[in-house]
Amino acid sequence: IRDRLRRAVSFPSQMADAATESAPTGTASHIPGGAARSALPEDLHAWMLLLGVTVVAGIWSWARVEGALMADVVEYLERARAFVRGEELVDARMIRAAGITVLHAPVLWIAGVLGVDEGPWILRYAACIHVAITALFVVATVHLGRALAAAAGRDGARCRATGWLAGGCALTSPTLAQYAAIPMTDIAASGALALGMVHALHGPATARAGAAAGAWLGLAVLCAFKTIPLVAITIAVGLVTRVALDGLRPTLRFAGAGFAALSALAVIQCTFDLVTYGTFGIGLWRYLCINFGPTFGTFLYERGIFVDLGQRIYFYATSLYDDSS
Repeated sequence: IRDRLRRAVSFPSQMADAATESAPTGTASHIPGGAARSALPEDLHAWMLLLGVTVVAGIWSWARVEGALMADVVEYLERARAFVRGEELVDARMIRAAGITVLHAPVLWIAGVLGVDEGPWILRYAACIHVAITALFVVATVHLGRALAAAAGRDGARCRATGWLAGGCALTSPTLAQYAAIPMTDIAASGALALGMVHALHGPATARAGAAAGAWLGLAVLCAFKTIPLVAITIAVGLVTRVALDGLRPTLRFAGAGFAALSALAVIQCTFDLVTYGTFGIGLWRYLCINFGPTFGTFLYERGIFVDLGQRIYFYATSLYDDSS
């Protein structure tokens, strides 16, 4: 297991070495950085093809959007408008992550400053943003496929092929094609989660890598609260892997930078809750209580551990659920 993990960590250098060994004598691969430059055209063409298909799927999706699906676009734009103006939402009991709403906020703020009316262009802008999110998901899938192939001990060429296969398979999903141009938060959250896994489980245990892992995992939570269990599992597995490979001190630097980045994204979510719901962190708190409170309270009660506390947690969580339904 340790050998496989070390091969996964050294995945980028393995790919460069493989490209250098396979290149003829006298080519650009024998100069520093030549391997990456010589491999660029092939990768560039593949990326262009993959992302081109993604854009076509997004255009097709936008052309077919109507009815209730269009209402989802309008809902997020309305939330972004309220956030920019500092207004509380009319239905403050609805629990929503801040991700896509905050993403729309800068453009709506600029439009307000410039006095631009929110005409039909705003819907086309939103479609472009959601197509870009879908493209991010496809790119993240490619990188995650490569990382998993490296962890399985595959060489550089096979790692690249596995990544392209993973990205191509993602594009065959009818759900992805249907929601390529409308705000399905699961797509954005999945892309961020995949990139967070890549940085958390592969590569050197540096502060920069830890910050990247924490930022992507935090962005996943910011896009969809349902990723919280997966983020927790990724953090646990990543820390155990890092300690086994790199030792305690580098892992502490990695973890410190990661938790700092993750906390910064959590503050953004809590600030969004303050502006839109009137209470700092209320959306995130309600989600955690509603989804984990009843189970935890029942566990304490049935095991005879802090029975009174278990009852209080259970009834508090269920009351929040009744208020939100």
